Amino acid sequence: MTIPEGDNKGEWVANWAELRIVCKNDRGSVTIWANTNYLIENGKIAKSITYYNEADALLQLGYRWIQSE
Repeated sequence: MTIPEGDNKGEWVANWAELRIVCKNDRGSVTIWANTNYLIENGKIAKSITYYNEADALLQLGYRWIQSE
């Protein structure tokens, strides 16, 4: 995709990936979907931005949300 002007001007490529992340010291593992966008300049990756659901990863590790009072 080409963005013709502005702060993010350039040629961008996007990809979705399923990632399995194994934490150190037996702290568990998670499987998440991540979307990464790459800015390509001169045939090389000049910038990458990755988005993923951090809350999903934390829930898979056993964290729970509690409402503050």
